[in-house]
Amino acid sequence: MGKGGFLKIHFDKPYFHSGELLSGRVKMTIEKTGVKGSEMKLKLKGFEKTYVEHTVHDEHRDPYTDVYKDDKTFFREIIPLADFRTFPEIPPGTWEYPFQFQLPSNLPSVYSRELKEGDGDDVKAAIVYKAKAFIDMPGSDIKELSHFIIAEPVTKEIKEIKEEKHKSFTFARKNST
Repeated sequence: MGKGGFLKIHFDKPYFHSGELLSGRVKMTIEKTGVKGSEMKLKLKGFEKTYVEHTVHDEHRDPYTDVYKDDKTFFREIIPLADFRTFPEIPPGTWEYPFQFQLPSNLPSVYSRELKEGDGDDVKAAIVYKAKAFIDMPGSDIKELSHFIIAEPVTKEIKEIKEEKHKSFTFARKNST
C-alpha cells in the first residue's frame, strides 16, 4: 500500500480449460490523492519450471552436487485495462475493470511434482499460470500477483456404474438309508 493504493484480481471461475474464455475483473482501490500512473495492464503468463539436484559420488574425490534448473515460458499475453495518461492523477476511490481473453487451445494443465529418485536425485517439475495486474507508475508500480488454473478437460464419456449382486447357494442333503 506504500504507493497509495492496491489491486485485487478476481477470476469468474475457479479454473479454466484451454481454449475457453478467461474472464474476471481487476479491482483498483486508490486511497490517497496525488497518485500518478500511466496505464493499468494485466499480464498473463504460463511457464514450466524444472529443478534437478544430482549428487555425484566419485571414488577419487568427495561427493558433490550439480544443480540443473530451467524456466520456459510458453504463453504470454498483456491485456490493457485502463489508460490514465490524460489525467494529472488517479482520483481516490474504488473501480473495477473487467477483462476477457480467449485462451489458446493447446495449453497444458497445471502440474506439480516433487520426487526423490532411487539414486538420491531430487527432481521438481511444475507447470504454472500467473496473472499480474499493475499500474505503470514512476518508481515502483502498484501491482498484484495471482495464480490461475488451467485444468485438463474430461475427454471420455462418463458412464453410470451399475452394480449387480448375485448370490447362489448350494445345499448338501444327507441320504437317509
